[in-house]
Amino acid sequence: MAFSRTLGHIATITEVYTLNAFLGLLVFFLVIRWRRRMIEMRTDSSAAVATHDTWMYAAAFVFGLAMGVHHVTVALTLPAIAVVVYRTEGLKFFGSRRLLYAALIR
Repeated sequence: MAFSRTLGHIATITEVYTLNAFLGLLVFFLVIRWRRRMIEMRTDSSAAVATHDTWMYAAAFVFGLAMGVHHVTVALTLPAIAVVVYRTEGLKFFGSRRLLYAALIR
């Protein structure tokens, strides 16, 4: 994304797109960080789940902020985030309280 011509052009314009691009990238960064911590947690059984869910809760909060900036563009990223969560936790996550907590934060 650093060498993308479109993002470079949009970043120099005073519009909602710059903030929207930043918040979108921040959401993906936090979700990927959460995924890495969850994979590390599987190998280390002594780690607590709640400490790693803070990345997901932070991503949900930033996603809510991004929805306030430009909801159409951010809503299009939701399926990609759902795929990352599904590939990490499976279907059991979508029926858990952890998803409810993340939705309440958003």
